[in-house]
Amino acid sequence: QLLTGNLDSYTRLLYTLGILILFIRYIVRYIRELYKGHLLILYYTIKDYREDIYISSISLYLNILK
Repeated sequence: QLLTGNLDSYTRLLYTLGILILFIRYIVRYIRELYKGHLLILYYTIKDYREDIYISSISLYLNILK
């Protein structure tokens, strides 16, 4: 019930929307970091003479592959 004279209802609505936005940002950041750091599947194609070598790995530490 939002009334023009009742500021408490607007305050509660804005507070709820703010918490929801922060929660969604946290979830998006968590999923992005999970994808980048933990579940990243790397595919490298190395052509050496007549052989094709395919290397794929799932890694927690990407610096190992550099």
